[in-house]
Amino acid sequence: MSLPKWTDPLLQGLSYWIGYKKQLYPHHPLSEGAIVAESQNLIYSRLEKGQKLYCEYPYTNIINVKNENRVDLVITENDKPSVVIEVKRIEAGMSLIYRDFEKLLVLKSGNKNLKCFVLLVCQQKIPKKFVRRDGISFKGKISIKSIDVKVLRTCKSTNSFKKEAISKANYVSLIEVL
Repeated sequence: MSLPKWTDPLLQGLSYWIGYKKQLYPHHPLSEGAIVAESQNLIYSRLEKGQKLYCEYPYTNIINVKNENRVDLVITENDKPSVVIEVKRIEAGMSLIYRDFEKLLVLKSGNKNLKCFVLLVCQQKIPKKFVRRDGISFKGKISIKSIDVKVLRTCKSTNSFKKEAISKANYVSLIEVL
């Protein structure tokens, strides 16, 4: 599978942006809302003809369910949802990350052509369920509570090239719900 054009600029840009914000505000973690807003900027700059990007997009515009929920980001092609992205900070906890996987699986079950992703952001911490100790993404399918996911790509930024800096780097992973 080829990755969307916006993948590398989003992941690398966001990992460096997190480091920049950490330098400005060393004692304040970024909010999910701030991460969504910056992600929106980075994706928007790489959209292709016919694509539009929406923030806080209603579930009911994706599948026919009675649900008040919204997804963080949606890319449409010719006004039809094609990509859904939930943004999650690792600090939110694995139970909330799993819940996003479950939500995305429901959306995907209503539209098999829909690409569903969790954009996982980790400030100065390795996301151990998805990234090896050396800072490289796990390859292949990962089953989490009977949901199959795959880490498509992980980018990191660090303020040092020393080996121990890997554990304190900022990580951004794009994880697809299969």
